[in-house]
Amino acid sequence: MKLSKFFAAILLLAVFLAAVIFGNARIYSFGEKFNRVLASVFFTDSVSVEELRMKYISAPFSGNRVKILIVPGHEPNFGGAEYNQLKERDLNLELSQLLAVYLKVDPRFEVIQARDDAGWNSMLTSYFEKNWGSAKKFRDTKRLEMGRLIDVGKVVRISDGVSHSKAPSEVAIRLYAINMWANENDVDVTIHVHLNDYPRRYQKRPGTFSGFSIYIPDSQYSNAKASRAVAESVFSRIAEVTSVSNLPKEDAGIIGDQDLIAVGGQNTSDGVSTLIEYGYIYEPNLQNLEIREITFNSLAKQTSIGLNNFFVGASKVR
Repeated sequence: MKLSKFFAAILLLAVFLAAVIFGNARIYSFGEKFNRVLASVFFTDSVSVEELRMKYISAPFSGNRVKILIVPGHEPNFGGAEYNQLKERDLNLELSQLLAVYLKVDPRFEVIQARDDAGWNSMLTSYFEKNWGSAKKFRDTKRLEMGRLIDVGKVVRISDGVSHSKAPSEVAIRLYAINMWANENDVDVTIHVHLNDYPRRYQKRPGTFSGFSIYIPDSQYSNAKASRAVAESVFSRIAEVTSVSNLPKEDAGIIGDQDLIAVGGQNTSDGVSTLIEYGYIYEPNLQNLEIREITFNSLAKQTSIGLNNFFVGASKVR
């Protein structure tokens, strides 16, 4: 499946360039026919609920565990929301580490942490260095594919979703590289851990909005169905201990998004991809260290229960 997507993308690029250079009507005609082929390949499910659950069930016998990648939002030393003395990137890491502890209890999970207190995981650091140029090409090719499919009406462009800050170029390329690495290493589930905020006049004062939300790939993407199934299971558990975001559009709780690179913007992720906004950084329960530790422990535990319940195909509480 991954190879077919790759060769389809290369062939589409070749057709497009040939049409531009030679202006041949037959080439354009072939390109239009190929658009239909590309669309069918591009949006064929890259992962399914059944495949994931079967992998989980058979892990003790096959030795092939379910790979879960946890990505604390933002760079180790910059980026993310800040409120008073709190930095989102540090809190994301704190919550991610708790989540990893809970998930590692299940021997059927292979848990990979994208970064820790020392910085990026050494595997990713090496990958970034060796594949920076490839990540740029990956981004450009996917953008070309998506633009082409939108132009011919095979993909509906969603322009009224929740607004997000645009990631700086270097950060964006690193996120694309993480998607590449996850695809190449058969990561089954990627969870990006974040806290929320929004622009307002007085950034040093608490904002109006509160609550959590989960972002997943747009419904037209190849990993959308399985991502939604996982998100629904996790959402039901987190909702037991905290409220859903009251930000307009985000109050749907689970939001499909076309552009967030973390969840596979431009259809760049093969496995399940989620981004969880666990709350707003100025919320009272995050301001006191002891209360925050209790809150994060509860959120991490409920996330792990929700994920486990998805894999066993149950909704029981444990």
